[in-house]
Amino acid sequence: MSASVRLHVDAIKALLSAANLTTTVGEAGDNPETPYVVLYPSPGQSVAESLKTPTGDINVDFQLTCVGESVEQALWLHDKAREAIDHVTPTIAGRTAWPIWSDEAPQPIRRDDQLNPPVFVAVSRWSLRTTT
Repeated sequence: MSASVRLHVDAIKALLSAANLTTTVGEAGDNPETPYVVLYPSPGQSVAESLKTPTGDINVDFQLTCVGESVEQALWLHDKAREAIDHVTPTIAGRTAWPIWSDEAPQPIRRDDQLNPPVFVAVSRWSLRTTT
């Protein structure tokens, strides 16, 4: 039985929304009001001990892009997003989850001049693993 990555994404988004963070998946939409978080999920990866012994485990890696109108606002938002998910174990129907973790250093804050007015962006990558 294959696991629904959508359920994993919904659980992550729910954690961010519960922290009162405006969160979208995959895109910011037209003229979003800052601050906001864009969640970019991977399609997930099945994990097996070997080709002959599937475990039912799935890893979903995802990126949080925290957008603010200043460096300070982007950092504040990233802090709030991290508090909402770091080492938190989400609830996913029919699955047992490990706490969400990050083993990559976040990227430096950058200014995005493609938007008018420009915004500042904080990006970090995270992982969620579940099993049946």
